[in-house]
Amino acid sequence: SVQSNIVRFEVEMDAGDFASDCYSRGLYMLPSDQHGMRAVLHRDLSEEDVDAALQIMKQVVSGSSNP
Repeated sequence: SVQSNIVRFEVEMDAGDFASDCYSRGLYMLPSDQHGMRAVLHRDLSEEDVDAALQIMKQVVSGSSNP
């Protein structure tokens, strides 16, 4: 079976704004269209690293001002 480290997902807000807000918090992803996102996970990331990335994304979508 094919294994991939690419994660694609959609956000309700503008994907460019989402990517920019995440980047300002230390998380780099690329918008793929108006609401689509593309993230590539490095194979050496830990579960804690992924949890930290998810926390950043939650802050961005909730409008939290904690960069």
